[in-house]
Amino acid sequence: MSGESAPLDIETELRLRRALLRAGRADAMVQDRIDCADLALASGARGLARLLYGLVVLEIGFSARALILLHEIDARAGLWGDLPKPGAAPEVGLSIDLALDGLKRLMRFNPKLQPLPASLDAFLPADVPMGTQSRRGPDPSLLALAHRVSEVLHDVPGTARKGGLAPLLTPIADEVLALAPIHTDHYADADLEVLAHMLALEGTRRFLLANADLLTARPAELFDEVAALDPGALGPFFSNVRMLLRGTDDLFALIDVAAGGRADIVTLECWAVLLSAHLPQNRLASLAAEMGDRGMASALRRMLVKAARAGADLRQFDVVQSVRDSSLDIDAFELAADAQQLIALWLRADGDQWRRLGEIRGYAGDLPAAKAALERALQMNPCDADAQKLLTTVEAGQGIEFEEIHMGRRNLRRARLAAFRAEG
Repeated sequence: MSGESAPLDIETELRLRRALLRAGRADAMVQDRIDCADLALASGARGLARLLYGLVVLEIGFSARALILLHEIDARAGLWGDLPKPGAAPEVGLSIDLALDGLKRLMRFNPKLQPLPASLDAFLPADVPMGTQSRRGPDPSLLALAHRVSEVLHDVPGTARKGGLAPLLTPIADEVLALAPIHTDHYADADLEVLAHMLALEGTRRFLLANADLLTARPAELFDEVAALDPGALGPFFSNVRMLLRGTDDLFALIDVAAGGRADIVTLECWAVLLSAHLPQNRLASLAAEMGDRGMASALRRMLVKAARAGADLRQFDVVQSVRDSSLDIDAFELAADAQQLIALWLRADGDQWRRLGEIRGYAGDLPAAKAALERALQMNPCDADAQKLLTTVEAGQGIEFEEIHMGRRNLRRARLAAFRAEG
């Protein structure tokens, strides 16, 4: 245990262990982590409490309401001290007017998204053969990273006093985002401090996954401004946007109104990416279709990167499929192929997915990659006549012509795209 923590009796440790496992579930709420931190503090485990409260602060940000909560905790625990005095918290609940006012103010930063690499290969998961995946144990390198992240979380509340949350997170972001999802229940029997550090590491990974585009956007000051947004409006890190929308088309309407009219395509695409950070998966799938209607290929690339970084999570399947179909309809074949490759890697025993990948790689003109995917499809299903026909075409050095499989959908999307361009 940490030097700040007193030894725990068996019953207290079991209560805290159960709370940590509950707080580490995929469906856990911020309140679960607050409850866990409160229990750690009440149990005398001050080091763990400081770590867990740091994760909570990372999620709730630095609005007036959040600072009031921090002061209440510090009054009981004395963990930080010298926190800034909170301003008056708005008395109204969720408000579209407050959201618009906040978005108008943020738009003055005129943010620019960090460019993505030309190839998305670095973001796609490795093609690990079936049956070779193993449960990740607490290896030294992972524990070392967890301790580095914990030091950052210890310092997070202090950024309310001195600013600079983005510089605090940036040095660990790439390393944390490269991790596969961490299942805290794999550490149920580990030392209590190891379990807490794995929970904190996975919580930080999820936070960075949702907010990676915002963290790397320029100017960097935007990140700290968004961290201080009130929960009654857009919410810290835009976490409330999902509650302000009836449908995903409302997201673009919100941006247009905040821009004082019809926003230009660069502004619209940038803010659609930033504001969608915490939308649920079904909304993201619909948003990908909307982005396809508007020809937003670069925004679709960012959605695919986020899904790939999330790990082999089939809850992302509908999002990736929507990115693939939208990309096909606007002839962004390389992006569509990357999306299909992610699907094939998630469902690597499904020969149909590899055949589809071979088709799309062929549309993009990458015949070697098309050949490899089609050969993989035939390994899965040697009787696949369609895959064999496509492979024969590719081996003859002929490209695969795009088949209008979804002619109606494609024509409708192209008509919408033409309409949006005419209006712009």
